[in-house]
Amino acid sequence: MNTSRLRQRINLHFRDLAKVKDELAARRPVARGIVYVLKRKCGKAGCRCQKGKLHPQICLAWREEGRGRLRPLKAAKEINKYERLTANHRRFRKARARFIKLSKEVVALANKLEQEMLKKGDKR
Repeated sequence: MNTSRLRQRINLHFRDLAKVKDELAARRPVARGIVYVLKRKCGKAGCRCQKGKLHPQICLAWREEGRGRLRPLKAAKEINKYERLTANHRRFRKARARFIKLSKEVVALANKLEQEMLKKGDKR
């Protein structure tokens, strides 16, 4: 690949990095975990859950200090809040992963560019 093409690709990566930077710099509150519906049996002898109709409970689940944590969410306001916070965290993590990938690619392209430049300059 010639040096001009390498420079173009590096510039494209820097444009992508600028977009990712904006996502990483956004000041959104975040929360680890996932909001999901947990279905359980209550244990009462005559309850419908004994016949297979389990009780739904919306929960927030996350890991802390190597252990799984679970918090029931009751109010719709609380459910919406944690759905938004966990979505923000996923968005941040995705942007972070994209940043790492692009950074590695820029370094690899810069190394190739250096090698090409050395080849051209080494014709003594």
